[in-house]
Amino acid sequence: MNTITLCVASLFTFTATVAVAETEAPVTPDDIDVAAFEYVDVIEKTDGSVLRGVVIEQEPGVKYKLATADGSLHVIAAADLVKMSKARNKLYRGRPTATATAAEAEGTAVGATYEPPRKRFMQSGVRLDTDVALLFPVYRTNGIAPSVAPTVRAGYEKMIGPLGISAGGQGRFTYWTTEGRDFGAAGPAVWTIELHAYAKAAFHLGRVAPYFGGSLGPDLSFIWSEEMGGWKNTQGLGLNLTTGIGVAATRALTIDAGVDFHPNTDALYDSNMDLSYLALRVGAQLTL
Repeated sequence: MNTITLCVASLFTFTATVAVAETEAPVTPDDIDVAAFEYVDVIEKTDGSVLRGVVIEQEPGVKYKLATADGSLHVIAAADLVKMSKARNKLYRGRPTATATAAEAEGTAVGATYEPPRKRFMQSGVRLDTDVALLFPVYRTNGIAPSVAPTVRAGYEKMIGPLGISAGGQGRFTYWTTEGRDFGAAGPAVWTIELHAYAKAAFHLGRVAPYFGGSLGPDLSFIWSEEMGGWKNTQGLGLNLTTGIGVAATRALTIDAGVDFHPNTDALYDSNMDLSYLALRVGAQLTL
């Protein structure tokens, strides 16, 4: 009689354990974010129900733990499992840490698990830049000394994996330092305003991002001299080629240093003097 009682008690305990295993328990925010996975696990059970989520723990032939998007954790006994496959996650809003295999994409892989994706340090967004450039005139620029030019930029950078593609507009103002007697003794004033559209490609390696790009747009140059009869101005199409490196101090602030080259595509004030220079830049970028 005691043996029968013991067997009944053991059976009751096993049944209660299985029943508890099938219940849902709330998942804390630290457990898993199902929406961060491009592919989810699909479990079909013997009772005809279908569960979608991410298998976070499994003991093949024993049980599987599945986190679902409603914040619940399901424990499924292997005996209740009919089929397990993969399917695209309709709630997906992030990039997976691992690329799905062809079998996973077709929904035929079984038992694959994932880790939450790591967030890139730099995200897509609006970029505001400012820098100060030291310009060294080249080619036909007699009478022009190295000069300082502030620059501002505004644009948008789109992140595609570690590659950042950005575009926008920029403006640079240069008050040229003159020397010698090329402009006469009256002390000429010479300055240039560059209004360009720019494009840039950067490769983000954590906080460090080397880049290259260029800008194109109108250059407006002005000169005033008594010996030249007052004001004169020229307009031309300017081109800037640029390269450099950015180092992110924070997600919002990046320190930038680089080099620009402005070839002789236009004139400073007449056909005898080119607007061409090599510039060394240092500045900062704000991410919004």
